Amino acid sequence: MTLVDSVEAGKLTISELIDALAKDKNYSASKWDQRYREFTALLQQTSTFAEPDTDDLVKRLWYERDNGIASIRQGVPSLAEYQQSLPLLRELTELVRQQPDETTYQYVGSALQQAKETGELKRMYWSLRNRVFAAFSPVK
Repeated sequence: MTLVDSVEAGKLTISELIDALAKDKNYSASKWDQRYREFTALLQQTSTFAEPDTDDLVKRLWYERDNGIASIRQGVPSLAEYQQSLPLLRELTELVRQQPDETTYQYVGSALQQAKETGELKRMYWSLRNRVFAAFSPVK
């Protein structure tokens, strides 16, 4: 069974896949691997994202193009759009932190769609939603 087959069959988590790839290709010394592990650890240590004192982490999750989880070249909001939607992004980040499951995933998608319809967001940011879930669920 290949690594891809193992992931598709649900027998290998993303974290285990990364570990297997790192051993196979000696990626463990890479800057990305180091940034990924540091950022996910920092997120796991944060008790809430509902307050402004964690806005630097919320910004890193939702606005920065290369945040240590994944690079998104053109799929991030402008700074003005990010700042306008910051209360929503805080709320969504906290929901994902509390319960990073399918129900929350669907809810976040609906909330982003509604924000687009009301003009709070200019477009849908599906890649950002996926990246936020990957940040909070490195073992899934």
